[in-house]
Amino acid sequence: MTSKDIFKFFKVLGMGDRTRGRLSSKFLLIIACAILCGQPSWGGAREGFNSANRSFNFWLLDHLFEPVARGYNFIMPKWGQAGVRNALENLARPRDAVQSLLQGKVRRAGSHLGALLIDSTLGIGGLTRPSERWLAVEPPETMNETLGVYGMPEGPYLVLPLLGETCPRCLVGRAVDTALYPIGLLDGVPHGVETPIEAVNFLARQMPKPGAPKEDWDRYEKILKERPTDEEAERLFHENLAADVAD
Repeated sequence: MTSKDIFKFFKVLGMGDRTRGRLSSKFLLIIACAILCGQPSWGGAREGFNSANRSFNFWLLDHLFEPVARGYNFIMPKWGQAGVRNALENLARPRDAVQSLLQGKVRRAGSHLGALLIDSTLGIGGLTRPSERWLAVEPPETMNETLGVYGMPEGPYLVLPLLGETCPRCLVGRAVDTALYPIGLLDGVPHGVETPIEAVNFLARQMPKPGAPKEDWDRYEKILKERPTDEEAERLFHENLAADVAD
C-alpha cells in the first residue's frame, strides 16, 4: 500500500439516493456547484474550498472509516475481504462492458461479459475469479472515460465532502453510471449504497492481519499518515484521468 492508494480511498466513497439511473436534485446541484466553482473568477475560492474539504475528508478517514475498517478487519478474514472486493467488481462489469463498447473496445467488452458470466456462476456470485484462467483481466471502464475519449474536457479539479476529488466530467459520468449498476435497478435500494462497503473493505485490505507483528502495524500507520500536498494531489488526479482515457 502507498500513500497514493490511501488517497484513492475517497474516490470510491459515494452519496446517493438515486434509483433506476435517475439524477436526483441533490446530484444536479452538486454538478451545478462544480461548474460554478470552475469559473476563472472563482479560482482562489476553489482552492480554499478544495483544501477545506480535503481536510474534512481526511478527518473522516482518521476518526470514522479507519476505526470501522479496523473492526471489520478483525472479524473478516483476508480471504473474505478479497471475496467482497471480487463480488463488488463483478457487479460493475455490465457498466464496464457497455462503456467498452461505447469506446469501440469490442474485445474488452467481450472479456467483461465473459468474466461476468463465468464468475457469477462458477465463481459463486463473483466471490472468486475463475474467469482469470481463461480470460485476460481487463481494467474497469466508466462513462467519465468514455466522455474523455470523445473529447469532453475534464473541467476544474474539485474536492467534495465524502465524494472526494472529482471534476464536472467525473460527476456527469458518475450520474450516468448509476443506471449501469445492477443494485441501482432494485426498487427501494439507493444506488451508491455499495460504495461505503467498498471503501471500508478497501482500507481493511491494506491493513496487516490482526495478529501481525507490531512492526507491520507501525509501517501501515506511517503510510496512512502520509498525505499529498494539494498541488501534488491535483497533479496526480489529472495524470490518472489522462492515463485512464488513453488506456
